[in-house]
Amino acid sequence: MNDMGPDSDTTAPLRQDDSMDPTSRRPDRALIVIAAIVVVLVVVALIAVLTRDHRADLDPASPEGVVQQYTGAMIDADLESARELVADSAFERCDYYSDYQRERETRVTLEGSTVSGSSAVVRVGISTGYDGGVFGNSYVSHDEFTLDRADGEWLVTGAPWQFDPCGLRGVR
Repeated sequence: MNDMGPDSDTTAPLRQDDSMDPTSRRPDRALIVIAAIVVVLVVVALIAVLTRDHRADLDPASPEGVVQQYTGAMIDADLESARELVADSAFERCDYYSDYQRERETRVTLEGSTVSGSSAVVRVGISTGYDGGVFGNSYVSHDEFTLDRADGEWLVTGAPWQFDPCGLRGVR
């Protein structure tokens, strides 16, 4: 006796309910796990970028450290500290007074240095930003500082125009 009724096909395969198949949910879970990992990595990267100290302190007795101290003092308008790092010979080239106002948005990055006896050249990238709408406006220039060693100390003898020491002539 056949309980299936007159219209049922006994040769058709039985169909499994997809909700009962444990493998049918794996692609969705894998996608969620991958998306969660990406979100976590983005958040960690943002936190690292926003909280890192942008300024690694260099050896203050090195030419690079002197340039770092000098540019920091100039950006912070600490003219007395900046003047202490400038050789008197730097003012011999000053035939004008430079009153260029450094922007607080100026960043200096070390690109390299060469020391030869009692002279050094420190190559830098100078990024200067200005207010300029939603995306801002900035530019990067590449220049160098020259330094001479006198009495065991490195002193700035030449600087890019953004850090011209001529404005420090009267500062003691």
